[in-house]
Amino acid sequence: MAGSAFSALCWVIAIICAMSFVRDGIVALAGKSTNADISLHLLAEMHLDRWVAYIFGVGGTGYGIFERKLRQKNIKRLTKKTEELEKRMDPKRTSSQLTEKGKTRRGDK
Repeated sequence: MAGSAFSALCWVIAIICAMSFVRDGIVALAGKSTNADISLHLLAEMHLDRWVAYIFGVGGTGYGIFERKLRQKNIKRLTKKTEELEKRMDPKRTSSQLTEKGKTRRGDK
């Protein structure tokens, strides 16, 4: 539990640092006419609905990646017990040759 809280805290700190660098770059360009004016103008013209869509898109992708890793971790944890029980019942049983995360071997694709 403490590990996940620490990990989340690290992500928040990293995002804050990244936003600080972006802010410093914008402040350095403030009042100057450069090619950056075009990109800043485009950012200013983006509407709230687009920002919300991008935030939900990135958030959904991040959530999907997190859930995928969690599922693979659970498969790895549960597979060991199942394999042990199957070997007890039938010692001559052969393996399905799946990886420990439940994926098909590269040679079988």
